[in-house]
Amino acid sequence: MGRGLRVKGTGGARILVTGMSGAGKSSLLRELASRGITTVDTDYGDYVDADGRWNDERVRALLDAHRSIVVSGTVENQGDYYDRFDHVVLLSAPLAVLLARVAARTDNPYGQTGEDRDEIRRHVAEVEPLLRRGADVELDGTQPLTDLADAVERLLRSGSAEVRDAVFPRDLSSVSALLEDYLVQTEREKADHGLAAPSDELPARYAREVDDPASAFRGVRVMLASVAGTDCGIIVTAAIPGGSEIKRFWTTPPARGRGAGAALLDAALAAAPPPVRLSVWEWRTPAIELYRRRGFEVVAPADAWDSRPGILCLRRG
Repeated sequence: MGRGLRVKGTGGARILVTGMSGAGKSSLLRELASRGITTVDTDYGDYVDADGRWNDERVRALLDAHRSIVVSGTVENQGDYYDRFDHVVLLSAPLAVLLARVAARTDNPYGQTGEDRDEIRRHVAEVEPLLRRGADVELDGTQPLTDLADAVERLLRSGSAEVRDAVFPRDLSSVSALLEDYLVQTEREKADHGLAAPSDELPARYAREVDDPASAFRGVRVMLASVAGTDCGIIVTAAIPGGSEIKRFWTTPPARGRGAGAALLDAALAAAPPPVRLSVWEWRTPAIELYRRRGFEVVAPADAWDSRPGILCLRRG
């Protein structure tokens, strides 16, 4: 993509709903389908091979064919496809609720035996934490079905985020404000983790990029995301020898869960020569999981380019 990029969301998203047996995935998909939303339960239709893993050809073809779809499933290799989804939703419920639901349902025999119920207990203890780590949204499966469907519908509409290249001086105020928000929050988190002294003032080293980002980022690609006409996210990508580096990435808290971050990252990755690297504070779990879903991997400490305490270095490609 060249300069002058402007990408408008299609008004849809690919969403994976995952969770334990009895969480309510099938009921949620039926409610969504009744609203005219395209849904696929991968427990049916030969999407799962005999080894319990998704069939690569069928699942990729499904996602290629639909820009707006809600897919459900819980399989061993689902993480291999997280980069194809805009959102991964964990539908969860207390163990007692799960066991009561599977015992009472009549459309699925799983959960009727003691062996099945022991397996559910084991999966809640061992598998659900892994699902939670990979999800960017968690919904309480004990809430009313209509409320859950409303929440997923809102995620489907999150594809309306618009991404563009920042142009100065037109975008000066938005870029400055977003960078300042990002840096203030970063310094606050560093202080909370004992890595910086608490302060109401930004360190002087950040003054130039906040006050004069056009100069500070000359020759560097700056992209903005907006939702409903409001600028709410920024990503800064620089060319480095042999690839690219993401220098800044931030979305405002009200914009999170609306697709702005994913849209920004996807646009930056499409434009940046690979491999692409970045560094992130280890406590920023939602960001790290988004990076993982887009194919980033943590590099070994010996290969890290940033040795500050609390920093993880990730690379893609």
